[in-house]
Amino acid sequence: MSMTSGRSAVPAQTIAAYEAAEYHVEAEPPFVLRIGEPCAALARLLGDRGLDSAAFVTACNPLGQLLPAPDNLVRTRALGAELERFAPAVLPARGVDPTGRWQDEPGFLALGCPPAIIEALGRRHRQNAIVLCGADAVPRLVLLR
Repeated sequence: MSMTSGRSAVPAQTIAAYEAAEYHVEAEPPFVLRIGEPCAALARLLGDRGLDSAAFVTACNPLGQLLPAPDNLVRTRALGAELERFAPAVLPARGVDPTGRWQDEPGFLALGCPPAIIEALGRRHRQNAIVLCGADAVPRLVLLR
C-alpha cells in the first residue's frame, strides 16, 4: 500500500529523502525503522502491547522549510502533548538522514493511534508526510499533500 505514487505537491527529491531516511525510536532496546523493511523490534513491541499500528510523525520544519531549533522544539512539545491524548503509547523518535545532509528531526512513534488521527495531526502541523506501520510492522511513507 505505497502512498508515494501519483501526484503530490512534495518534490520528488524530498520524497526520496524521506524514503531513504532512518527513523530512530527510543525504546528498550532502541530500534530503527526503514521505509518498506519489516521491523522485528516493532512487531514485538506492538505484540507485547496488544496494538496493531504505529506511526512516526514530527512537527519540525513545516512543509520542508527549515526552522531554528528553538522553534522546532516548541512545535515538537505541542505535537507530543496532542499525541498523548490520542495514542495509548508515545515514544520519542527522530528522523535521521543517513548521508548527514539534513539535521535530525525530533518526533514521536505513536503506538495504537488511528491512522486518520495521525494524518490529521500531520496536516495540522503542516508536514509533507508521515510514516505509518500496520500489524505487519512495515513502515510506509504516506504523503499528506
